[in-house]
Amino acid sequence: MEAARADRRRQYEEQKQAKLDKDALNKALGRNVDVDFDILINQKRSEVRPALNHVSSAQMNICVCVRKRPLFEKETQKGEIDVVTVSNPKIAIHNPQFKVDGITKYIQNSDFNFDNAYSEQEDTRPLY
Repeated sequence: MEAARADRRRQYEEQKQAKLDKDALNKALGRNVDVDFDILINQKRSEVRPALNHVSSAQMNICVCVRKRPLFEKETQKGEIDVVTVSNPKIAIHNPQFKVDGITKYIQNSDFNFDNAYSEQEDTRPLY
């Protein structure tokens, strides 16, 4: 039992240090975001499965495509968090929420499927 307690304390200290490091990095980058939500969203992003290859629209009668736009500099300065994750053909929205107690933070995920989903890093030519 003592070993389990020591392990929990060590994990808590690691999480606390990771939060402080992330906060320092955000301040250095000029981002004014909630560190807790930022960490939770990054954890959810790591769980998203890899993207599949895009399907040619020539193979379909109707093709529904979505492209994610990057956050503008103005939005990041205001403290907006990038809550959209693209993994073709799925888009995941990570909505930051508070539990009823008003203190506990969590992420509510919504997944949407399309024929093709393009991230903000992808080139425009394949899209058209």
